Amino acid sequence: MKRAFVPLRYDEAHYRLYARCQTRRRPGGSMAEDSADQYSQFLLANLLETRLMEFLKNGVLRSQ
Repeated sequence: MKRAFVPLRYDEAHYRLYARCQTRRRPGGSMAEDSADQYSQFLLANLLETRLMEFLKNGVLRSQ
């Protein structure tokens, strides 16, 4: 598995992975229905220093 820090920015593939994980882990919860805009606001909030690490296996984005 390849891992690398990537620039902190909105990425559609990352959002789809986030949405899929939230739906599976928190079915019926409020975060399971976050829109792309809500995800962006959460991800790009400047409240803390944030780093984004991407995991790829055979070129496919993975959650672990």
